[in-house]
Amino acid sequence: MTDPKHSNIPKNVRMKIQVMVIAAVLATVAILCALYCREPAKHPEITVSLQGHVLTLEVVTSTADLQKGLGGRASMPPDHGMLFLFAESNNYPFWTKGMHFPLDIIWLNNGTIVAGAINMRPPAASFGIPDIYAPNSSANQVIELNADQLQRFGLYQGVVIPELTQ
Repeated sequence: MTDPKHSNIPKNVRMKIQVMVIAAVLATVAILCALYCREPAKHPEITVSLQGHVLTLEVVTSTADLQKGLGGRASMPPDHGMLFLFAESNNYPFWTKGMHFPLDIIWLNNGTIVAGAINMRPPAASFGIPDIYAPNSSANQVIELNADQLQRFGLYQGVVIPELTQ
């Protein structure tokens, strides 16, 4: 039995209409993906020397970027990190919400390391609950690195990163 609404439309015309509707839907999906499925916005970058190891750091300062950090990213290239700059010194806690890979983190005050956390696990490794890490000292800068970088670079409390002392 045929649909009475379409009984007057030839089959080949109906098929062309269906193809056009499908093409329109696919085009809409492609446009939306082009707008919203991009890589995360690049932040300004600086190069620093950590105990003789050169690293490229993405610099974040906006509230939204400070909150998101590296959350949602699948990985981070070797010898890269993220530098968080705060307007004033405080005991800023960091957590692993949205993380997909382990991190090391160092808290600095005007370029001098005041605390560190080694191998911060993503939430999936801790039953889906994000771990929270906080320093014992005030800091106005924080650097997130790939896990095991603190030991690899010999970073410990008191080490100064000259590029961050300004």
